[in-house]
Amino acid sequence: GSSIVFHRCPPFLNRPVLFKSIWFQAWSALVRVTSPKRLTFSTGTCALFPDIVHVQFVANAWKEKKGALKVKKSPLFRAYHRVLAAYNEWLEHRLFSPKKTYAAISGSVAHDLKRHFQVDKVEIIYHGVDVDRFRPPSSRQEKEELRQKLELPADSPIFIMVGSYDRKGLAALVMAGRELHSRFPQAKVLAVGDGDADLYRRMAGPATNWLILRKPSKEIEHYFRAADFFVLPTLYEPFGLVILEAMSSGLPVIVSKTAGAAELIDNGANGVLLDDPSDPQALALAMESLLSNAAQCESIGQRARDRALGRSWGSVAEEFHSLIADAKGASLER
Repeated sequence: GSSIVFHRCPPFLNRPVLFKSIWFQAWSALVRVTSPKRLTFSTGTCALFPDIVHVQFVANAWKEKKGALKVKKSPLFRAYHRVLAAYNEWLEHRLFSPKKTYAAISGSVAHDLKRHFQVDKVEIIYHGVDVDRFRPPSSRQEKEELRQKLELPADSPIFIMVGSYDRKGLAALVMAGRELHSRFPQAKVLAVGDGDADLYRRMAGPATNWLILRKPSKEIEHYFRAADFFVLPTLYEPFGLVILEAMSSGLPVIVSKTAGAAELIDNGANGVLLDDPSDPQALALAMESLLSNAAQCESIGQRARDRALGRSWGSVAEEFHSLIADAKGASLER
């Protein structure tokens, strides 16, 4: 029968990412030489000789979007990331050929593969979510206790964003928050992730009590259960697992149409979609609409939870099993 063999790459470097990637790719090449008859499954450009490629990010597509970032970094930071990006873009052109089998995490990623690399056939396999870990609070008391534990305001409505401050769109959210604060001073924006916190506090203006910035958390499900709404005005998001996690947690979500997980959202029914994630006025209006319609928010959150229940990791595993079996059959026929 078929079998899956995991080859653990020996630890060498975790940072910088460029050297880590090169080391991993070199190791994958050695494994392929020693096991030439096995099909190789790779995530993106991790392996140099893949047969099946699981594509979660397309560097050449991000290249078109990143110029719109409003936050500028130091010259050294930009220089290093230009080199890293150029390396990843070059690798994609070398590795993503039409002859391979592809699984994309969203229709937008499949579209990018076809547009940049002339790939004809791509299977779309959305991410899954642990619906037991990411669940709504069982009671009002649980939510209150979590807020106390996390040192969050007890009575304020909280919009949560999770992820890298820059790429996930915190700049647009902060500007929208400034507008919202003038009409709903009790509302808070909570960003859990990494980035230049001082920069975003300055961007928020003199009255910054509405902006709460926290470091990444291994217990992010607690933050979801403590929040009331989820926002992700990202410029480029191949999928956005945090969107599905927020939906599974029963939160009404406001996300960019450019996010892959937006394909799981019916606008106005189980979430709100943004045409232009860089437009703070439109984002502020969407946030205000949710704040003003408590009954609607409850039904949106419930439908979001229902949609997430259909994306268990077990169902994702079955989809991958079918994909690999088909690829193996095609390989034997050749």
